Amino acid sequence: MLKVNLEEQARKLTKPFLMVSLAMVDYYLVSLYSCHGAMAWHRHLDEDELFMGYSGTATIETTWGGVAISFAELVTVPKGLTHRSLSLAPAMLLLVQTRGLVSRRNGFQPSYRPKGGKLQKVSVAQEAARLNDIFTPRRIARSDSLAVSVQICLGTQQWHAHQGDQLIFCQYGQLLVESESQFAPLNRGEFAVVAARERHRIVAREPATALVMAQADN
Repeated sequence: MLKVNLEEQARKLTKPFLMVSLAMVDYYLVSLYSCHGAMAWHRHLDEDELFMGYSGTATIETTWGGVAISFAELVTVPKGLTHRSLSLAPAMLLLVQTRGLVSRRNGFQPSYRPKGGKLQKVSVAQEAARLNDIFTPRRIARSDSLAVSVQICLGTQQWHAHQGDQLIFCQYGQLLVESESQFAPLNRGEFAVVAARERHRIVAREPATALVMAQADN
C-alpha cells in the first residue's frame, strides 16, 4: 500500500507549473502541480484530463468557457478540447492523465474535436451532502475509464477487494485504511493506493469523507 501526503509533495514545487508524479492507479498517473500565471493553450488528442483543486483557486479555461476550482472541486476536460490552466495567485492542483497504455498516448489516435458543450464543475462537499448511507459510493466524475466517487465513512467497513487499483483520498476528517498486511492512517490531504486484489477496509471513528478513484465498472 502506498501512502502520499500532499503537503509534503507541495513543498517540492517551488516554481510555477512544476509537477511531481504521485502515484499510478492502474494506467492513470496522478500528479500534483503548481499553477501561477497562465499556461499555454493546448489540447490532448486522445485522452481526457481530470483536474481537482487542492489549495488556492485556479481557472481551467477552454474554448467552451472556463470554471474556477478550489479545494475539493474538480472538472474533467474531454479529449480534443483546447484548454489551459491559470491563476492570479499560487494554487495547487491534482491532475489525472492516462500514462500506462502506449496506444492511448497523445498523438497515437486520430484527432478528436468535441463539437460543443459545457464544462461541469463538481463539488465533493455538495455531492457528499446528498449521501444517506455509510460506505455507499456515489460516482461524481469520470475521466476516460477512471471513475471518481465520494463516500461517507463511519465505523468499520467490511473486508473487500477490487480487480484494479484503488486510490482512497481523505477529503474531510480522518480515515484508517487497513489491508491484511499493513495500514495507513489518513488525514485531510493524504491518500493511499491499494493494489489490485488486495483485501482492505476503511475505518473511521468520526464521520469522514473519502474520494475514491478506480476503474469504472461500465
